[in-house]
Amino acid sequence: MNDYAKGILTGASLILCFFMFVSAKSQENSFDTLYAKSIVVGEPGTAKMVINPNSIGATDSLSRVLFIIGGGADGGFFRAKSSNGKSTAYLGMSEDGAGGVISVFNPDGKEIINLGGEEGGAIKASNPNGENGVTLWAGKDGTGTLVVTNSDGLNTVNLVGRTGSLFTVNANGDLTVGLGTDKDGTGSLVVTNSDGTKTTAIHEGYLRTSNKDGVETGYFGTGKDNDGIAILYDRYGDAGWSASGKK
Repeated sequence: MNDYAKGILTGASLILCFFMFVSAKSQENSFDTLYAKSIVVGEPGTAKMVINPNSIGATDSLSRVLFIIGGGADGGFFRAKSSNGKSTAYLGMSEDGAGGVISVFNPDGKEIINLGGEEGGAIKASNPNGENGVTLWAGKDGTGTLVVTNSDGLNTVNLVGRTGSLFTVNANGDLTVGLGTDKDGTGSLVVTNSDGTKTTAIHEGYLRTSNKDGVETGYFGTGKDNDGIAILYDRYGDAGWSASGKK
């Protein structure tokens, strides 16, 4: 073989070796599939990112979990935590699996805001003890309801969209005010005393008052003949005085 042919073969070999070397360098950090039980990004004593088969999380320099993004049979979720390990926020499926939920927690880890629902949306705002303070939701029939509770967790105010009614309750759980629409479609107002006894009622065309025993003591309204009338009763419910507007 002459020197010319030897030179060509030597050059071709060098070029082939060069491309093989470059190709190997460009692929040395490339993987089609990587299997690992856990991957930790960071150094000991510093904040780290931890990747597990079902979650991704971050920790601070003391290995305290700051947030977790994960998933399972019930769906995905996100949870954020404070440095003392208390949850501060959650986004994912509810515990009963009825639907999605967003929760916000106070520094003690008590849930104070809950946004979710099953067949309709719901918003719950709770007091520092984690007890419901205000609940607003839409039912499966499409009507809204608002409930306000006191510090003991007793429902003291109820606003019901289905019937267009407002109810208030005292600390004993007795109705104090009822304002809304009756079954016959007419408006009414009922006021009770501390024992839950009806003392004042305003209905279609009349006002009635009662004493603490529930005995009617006064009537002001419209009579059968469409004339205005007023009647006063004694403590036993017997009529003592009356007047009519008829001339």
